[in-house]
Amino acid sequence: SREENAAKAEKIFQQAESYYNEAINELDPNNEQKALTLYNEAAALGHVRAQIRLAEIYWGYTSTKTIESPKRELVSIWLAMAVEHDKTGRADYMFAQLMEEQIVWDRDIAPGLNKKIFDYYQQSANLGYKDAFFQLAYRYEQGEGTEKSLEKAFEYYKKAADTGYYLSFEIVGRMYQKGIGTKQDFAKAYEYYTKIDEVFADNEEYEPNPTIIFYLGEMYRDGEYVKQNKQKALEHFTMACEYEYDVESGGACEALEQLKNKSSQ
Repeated sequence: SREENAAKAEKIFQQAESYYNEAINELDPNNEQKALTLYNEAAALGHVRAQIRLAEIYWGYTSTKTIESPKRELVSIWLAMAVEHDKTGRADYMFAQLMEEQIVWDRDIAPGLNKKIFDYYQQSANLGYKDAFFQLAYRYEQGEGTEKSLEKAFEYYKKAADTGYYLSFEIVGRMYQKGIGTKQDFAKAYEYYTKIDEVFADNEEYEPNPTIIFYLGEMYRDGEYVKQNKQKALEHFTMACEYEYDVESGGACEALEQLKNKSSQ
């Protein structure tokens, strides 16, 4: 029966997971080969997580010994099976990512590919897969695969930020600060600029976002929501200017010099 097959596939999948975790931790190729055999058995029985795991393995998502290089044809095959029954949005998201990779590597882009990518991200987002929110927002913002809509972009950037997606905090704050895709709201901008520190407070690898530091400097310089404070603006611009790699670093350094010159006059 269908229930018996599902139970059998789940049992095989759990055995595969056990072997694969051992293979990753101990770098034991024998265990990895056993895991792959079992994943294939479970996947052939329609086990969605096994299909997704095989796609991850053949794409190189995890550290492996047996799989020396990505096998994208197998990634595509397993994801095509998984998307039919996956309820998490993971398979749709990966399929969209695979298609985006195709755009990077292939010169001849199939007509309608951007629309397909957008549709897979949309389906993934509809299923609640949080990483898809950011990708969908970007496509609405740029008009890639869909009609451009800053309102929709804001909606999905905000959803991404509210699920803790790092890059979204600065974008949502900026959109509130400048009134892009939503009503201008300096209080909300400040909230999102400062909320990121709270969300990642327990993450040992977290470092303050230099772009947000720059934006806060603007708010202190111009008295947006916060009381105008040139000293705090200088401090923020100085910190942001130190991050030369950041996209806004040039703006921060320029703002710093302008404010210094203005203060000395």
